[in-house]
Amino acid sequence: MKIILTESQYRMCLLEDFKTQKIKYIQQGYPENTVEYYLNYFREIKDKKYKQLFDTINGVDVKNRIDIDSYKNFKDLEIVVDYVKGQVNVNKNTKIDIKNDIKTSGKPIYEDENVLIYYADSPKACVQYKGSVPYSWCIARKDSSNMYNTYRYRNHEPAFYFVKIKDRTKKELNVLSLLKTSFNGKFKDPYHFFVVQVIKNANIKDETKKQYYVTSANNDGDKYISWNNILEIDPKLKNLQYLFVPKPLSEEEKNEYNLFKDGISDEKYCKLLFERKKNYINITLKLSDKKFECTPDELKNFYIGMGIGLSDYQFDLIKNNDSLVKRSIQIANRLIEEVNKNDDALYSLTSYHFKIADKNLVKKVLINYYNNHINSIINGILKITINNEVNFINAKGDFIFNTWLKWVDDFYEGLAIIEDKNNKFNFINTNGEIISSVWFRSAKDFLNGFAEVKNDDGETNFINTNGKLVIDKWIKYEVIGDFKNNLVPVQNIRYFKNFINTDGNLISDTWFKSFYYLTNGLIYVNNMDYDVNLINSDGNFIFDDWLDKIEDFNYGFAIITNNDGKSNFINDYGKIISDIWFNEVYPFKRRGYAMVQNDNDEYNYINSEGDLISNVWFDYGESFDDIYAR
Repeated sequence: MKIILTESQYRMCLLEDFKTQKIKYIQQGYPENTVEYYLNYFREIKDKKYKQLFDTINGVDVKNRIDIDSYKNFKDLEIVVDYVKGQVNVNKNTKIDIKNDIKTSGKPIYEDENVLIYYADSPKACVQYKGSVPYSWCIARKDSSNMYNTYRYRNHEPAFYFVKIKDRTKKELNVLSLLKTSFNGKFKDPYHFFVVQVIKNANIKDETKKQYYVTSANNDGDKYISWNNILEIDPKLKNLQYLFVPKPLSEEEKNEYNLFKDGISDEKYCKLLFERKKNYINITLKLSDKKFECTPDELKNFYIGMGIGLSDYQFDLIKNNDSLVKRSIQIANRLIEEVNKNDDALYSLTSYHFKIADKNLVKKVLINYYNNHINSIINGILKITINNEVNFINAKGDFIFNTWLKWVDDFYEGLAIIEDKNNKFNFINTNGEIISSVWFRSAKDFLNGFAEVKNDDGETNFINTNGKLVIDKWIKYEVIGDFKNNLVPVQNIRYFKNFINTDGNLISDTWFKSFYYLTNGLIYVNNMDYDVNLINSDGNFIFDDWLDKIEDFNYGFAIITNNDGKSNFINDYGKIISDIWFNEVYPFKRRGYAMVQNDNDEYNYINSEGDLISNVWFDYGESFDDIYAR
């Protein structure tokens, strides 16, 4: 039997799949906030059907890339998301500005006329193409999904180095500039700039052993290679192997990371000395309100500089400190300006940044963002997603909601589910208007004009497109289907079925073993004795006495059999068409006649009105075919 899921059921299955994978990835040793970041981004890639998802990506052997269950290892998901993210967040009509070249936040350790090498020594290490190029790629991020420590504290404890090949970089950017083309996220020469990871036990004198992970500027996955392989990428690195030294972690660093990685209590944090508090911030990238309160001003400044964003309470703590407020506004302005160059910069922002940043700058950036995403605008508003927060903007750069939302679903039948920061749900229409005055504990997508919702007690109801509840009383039973024919199917703890009407009452004292919908609006049900009946859209039984059998409809009529073994026909409305119950009947044919048999085994025919066509009964008969009966 083929099972067909509604769109709402399908999306609920997807959410369950994501929850299952989230647990698996955390069990693989990855931080929850990192896993959540990548799953959220994968969901967006999947929903928007980015074709780059199916590109050839080094180090990835996942056949069904659109199915989250296919990613058995978090590393595969990480590589795919980072690759696609690097390709699709840059499709703006911008040209390369070679004057500004590239900015790197690593520590420079070597430079000659050919190469420039940096050591990436912190979670903030990034390569950013400056000027009008909206492209950057990082070992990590400024938000709580930062991957630097996840990489650094793996078994091989890699040390990170950025390598810029000067002539290839100049040529690459110059070519793109001369072509006057919009940057699509893929460089012709992906190794004009690349990252080298050196594993902890690497022997820098061994040029043949694989002990380096190399990632190109296209961010298309890691290659595990030898130093000789690196020289094949560019011979200008010859004799520079000594610069790429491994930097294994000390036991103290390992112990510190293991102690801090999952967080510690506010009380323990407040007792830490200055340097250990700084280490904690570097590892976790997140401070609770209490932790922030007992953090020295110098470290508050350090924390603000990381661009993570403050809570309202934390900002209140510093509002009388002019230097920290100034620093907060400065960082917020800088981060928001980055959105003009790189859409992905949005994911490092919080509503706090928009709240404190220069209002004219915010408007300017949001208007530019709006105009660059014309194809995603619905009824004049554009969905904007930042770090676990969602809002909508209009053409003037104004936010539709004063309070940011936690989540906004796609639109179905012109309405989308929204979730606020209190984990309550509602719906908005395509004008950004909330349709219900009530916020619900959960909600499902609209289907045929109705959506299932639950209250705080876990009881169920349905709302219409005007946001009004359609059932007078909340349903305490488990709902097992959609609101249809003014009825809601439910089941009790013994898995027996029934229906609730719009008054909120059960339509029958009798519970059913099963039911299914007929195409004519009737509902087929059977009771505990396997007797059958039909229910109409008013919730009433068609037959006073339960039947033994109801067969499928054929040319608008169905054969029914009572418990005495006698048969008749019903039409599409469930009405019995004949006053006579027959010993046996045969299906209606195209010409509108059906053969029937009486108790004497004699034959006759009835028409669609249930009338016998002859006063004479025959010893022999055949069903009407398309033309006649013999």
